[in-house]
Amino acid sequence: MLLSAGANPATVSALTGIPFGQNFIAGQGAYDQYDHSAKGWAFFTNNTWHVTDALEFTFGLRYTDETKEVTSRYSNTAPGNACAAAIARPIPAAARSAICAPGQDPAFNNVTTEQKRGEDRWGGTAKLSYRLNPSLMTYVSYAKSHKSGGFNLDRARLSAGGDQPGHQLPGRNCREL
Repeated sequence: MLLSAGANPATVSALTGIPFGQNFIAGQGAYDQYDHSAKGWAFFTNNTWHVTDALEFTFGLRYTDETKEVTSRYSNTAPGNACAAAIARPIPAAARSAICAPGQDPAFNNVTTEQKRGEDRWGGTAKLSYRLNPSLMTYVSYAKSHKSGGFNLDRARLSAGGDQPGHQLPGRNCREL
């Protein structure tokens, strides 16, 4: 309906050559399962040194070690008939993209991926504060930390029938001043 602006429900059949009603079968579609685990440990300390009654230096240090694993099982209860036919036939690229939505792409028929990523990072903080009087304090601080990465479990691909699932997302360093 999208490809014909709602005017012809048989447009997909005309593009793929598959009989009407067999391209996208009612009640069928993507069925994905994920098994994810994460193990980690960290060591940290946060200390304050009273340089004078008014001046304090606070410093902290953190080490984090983390390992993540995921097993992804992608399947289509309807095996992507329309998309497979659209890839094989010379049809306009825009029509192919519309027909080959990730939930119908045959590249995801019975695909299992196993991914593992480990990260170990140091982070820390340093703060200098000065009490001008009992009611007023000024300070400056710096901190560096890390947010660990993960996995993209979406049916991501670069083109229809192309790029298999299993992309990792990198971790990010964070600084604050």
